[in-house]
Amino acid sequence: MTSSLGVSAACRVKTIDLVDAMTETKNPFRTAGYFFYLSAALHVVAIVLSGGALFGTLAGAVVLWGLIGYFLITRPRRWLAHLGFIGALVGIVASVSVGTQYSGLTGMTMTAITLADIGAAVLLFGALWRSPVKA
Repeated sequence: MTSSLGVSAACRVKTIDLVDAMTETKNPFRTAGYFFYLSAALHVVAIVLSGGALFGTLAGAVVLWGLIGYFLITRPRRWLAHLGFIGALVGIVASVSVGTQYSGLTGMTMTAITLADIGAAVLLFGALWRSPVKA
């Protein structure tokens, strides 16, 4: 049986199931992982805009944020979320302190890094607070 668009009913049901599976989130840390990816990408932009002057300061953060983001998305672990939360708080302080020394596009990029780290920290706090583990 086909519909007016030529799509069979069985195909339509499978598509709806796929959409439900994509939007159903069993990983409460996934969105925070994307914020870590965003922050890592912004770190690369800040390195480029500063002419490499921030390479020593930000290169380690690019790798660390990328790894935390990857593992929060693919293999969510509660201990990693706690580590990422503390790291995001440290990242906020560091990006504010470094960002105040720069103006122009580099300063705006550091502000964007701060906002991405705030987003990651807020999302991780909410996910960790919502489902606490009893000791």
